[in-house]
Amino acid sequence: MGRAMPLRAQDADQDVLVVSGDPPELIKNAVLDRPKTLFRYLPWVFLLLIFGLAIFLSVIIGDRARGFILSKQYAFASLLAENLNHQIYRRFIMPTLVGFGQVDLSRQEQHERLDQLVEQAIHGLNVLELNIFDQSGLIAYSTNENLTGRAGLASPAVHLAMGGANTLFNLDIKVRPWQVFFNPNLEEGDIILRATHSLRAESRLAPGTAADSSMPVLGVLEFRQDITNDLLSVRGFQWSIIGITLVSCGLIFSLLFAFLRRAEQALAARAEERDRLQTRLHQNEKLAGMGRVMAGIAHEIRNPLGIIRSSAELLLRRVRNEEEKNPGSLSPDILQAIHDESLRLSKTMNDFLDYASPRAPRQESVDLGEVMDQAAAFMRSEFERRGIRLSWLPPEKSLLLTLGDKDLLYRAVYNLLSNSIQALEGRTNGEIRMEAGRTDKEIRLRIQDNGPGFALQDRRSYLEPFFTTKTGGSGLGLTLVESIIKSHHGRLELDNTDYGGALVTIFFPVAE
Repeated sequence: MGRAMPLRAQDADQDVLVVSGDPPELIKNAVLDRPKTLFRYLPWVFLLLIFGLAIFLSVIIGDRARGFILSKQYAFASLLAENLNHQIYRRFIMPTLVGFGQVDLSRQEQHERLDQLVEQAIHGLNVLELNIFDQSGLIAYSTNENLTGRAGLASPAVHLAMGGANTLFNLDIKVRPWQVFFNPNLEEGDIILRATHSLRAESRLAPGTAADSSMPVLGVLEFRQDITNDLLSVRGFQWSIIGITLVSCGLIFSLLFAFLRRAEQALAARAEERDRLQTRLHQNEKLAGMGRVMAGIAHEIRNPLGIIRSSAELLLRRVRNEEEKNPGSLSPDILQAIHDESLRLSKTMNDFLDYASPRAPRQESVDLGEVMDQAAAFMRSEFERRGIRLSWLPPEKSLLLTLGDKDLLYRAVYNLLSNSIQALEGRTNGEIRMEAGRTDKEIRLRIQDNGPGFALQDRRSYLEPFFTTKTGGSGLGLTLVESIIKSHHGRLELDNTDYGGALVTIFFPVAE
């Protein structure tokens, strides 16, 4: 193959240079899409540049502000140290020497006097702790009683001050330096200014005189001040710079973003088409679900109808045979089979119809105790026929009032009792207990039996449509019960009793 030769393709509006062997349309699209891609990311690049510039400016200006605040704090701490030196020497050391002959802080009266003097001098100045070291490096006095009399706690700054150095400052920061700017959880005591000052005698006793650097050093003052809030104000100033910078450039960013929106109109049209396809797909899924429902209905109707038909045929033959011998006689078993199967068919049909098109509940005042009482009374004959003992003590009237649809709530309780009866099928000494109570905000209904209970690992599956563990069940009973309860702003909980039976608890809001 020879070398590819460049060709020029003439278009109605522009010339596009193509290379032989490549589809011209692909190259054209690539050329046209390149500025669109750059334009799409341009506003975000601009925003990042603005943010970076704001950070840089805030760091520079904030550093200046931080240095200014620290210099003010140093100056204030220096004045405080000189004032403490003056107060301690003038109002404690001199009177103590005159009165006692020597300074001995182990004596309680001297310690209490110095403690009172220090408290007055540092009151309201945000001093966390003040220590006075003697010339041997021992803490002779401390506002923290646990430190008084301890040795080995003198820092290098204390030794320098003992040698006559001026006021020394150190910052004790409990967090990393970058966290001072970014950490939102700074607390008081995270940034401490520690000042160390020589405690000297004063050359004159006239008011207003300060300690002379030529006078002997009697000890060292060391105190700590919390300056966290001051540096937090600097951080707030830095973040305000960032905010102002971003807001001022927001208009430009908005304009660029508006142009970007135009470029995305084509994508929006495609997304709309995709949404239409998804909607159509969901409709198809619904139709498929309805088909499954109809198949289940047909399956459930076929078997009961077959039993009803065969039973009816048998009944007809017996009636004809018995009519000749004993007119009016009829087998109760056959009638019972017809009744049971027709009842099951009716329930199955109702369950499917309610699942397919549930109705919104009415909002009326309903006494849930009365609903449970009516359901229990209606099924009492069924309990007696199956040998099931019902334990139910109706509460007082108007105690369990909620807002809802009495018919739907009655059906939910009826379904739960029916499930308990089916769970007790073939068991002797079957028992169902019904309880009702309330708090200030909730009403609680409980129905429990001594049957096999729930398989707790499948607890969530019991509430799914068409899930059943019973032969011939539709799998919609508990699903419909939960649907009714949720439509009344309640909740349903499935559990087992201590002796293994099923326990269903329903919670409803109290009617206001």
